Amino acid sequence: MNHRLTHVASAAVSSLAVLMVLMSAGCKNKANDVVGTWKDQQGSLVTFSADKSFKQGTAPREAVGTWSLEKDVVTVRVETVGGQSADPFLKQASEMLSKRNPKQGTPDEIFKKMKAIQLTLSEDGKTLTQAEGFAGPGGVMNKVESK
Repeated sequence: MNHRLTHVASAAVSSLAVLMVLMSAGCKNKANDVVGTWKDQQGSLVTFSADKSFKQGTAPREAVGTWSLEKDVVTVRVETVGGQSADPFLKQASEMLSKRNPKQGTPDEIFKKMKAIQLTLSEDGKTLTQAEGFAGPGGVMNKVESK
């Protein structure tokens, strides 16, 4: 009886191991899809690094910050522009956007949206899309190089 119980337990462990391998094969690390270089609609390049940092543009207007991923939503936080705190730049842009189209919100509301820009990662990992929002129709970025 003890030998039979050992055989059944061994078969169960083997089956569980096979199931875990099959399940992990279907799981994909979406953060790997984000890492790389992307091009926006204006032709500007954005590089997302594995250390969760990003860079966009070139000096003197290079934007640098961090990114995070929750499910399929990438949240981008701009920390510096041209080596300086991004806040004055973002506040000025928020005021300009609010004056141009008050329906987008107050400067403070727009500033909050600009501090944490959300992009949706496509299922195939090749497109990031910004929702309709403070700057008009949503923007799209396409992946041009994986890291």
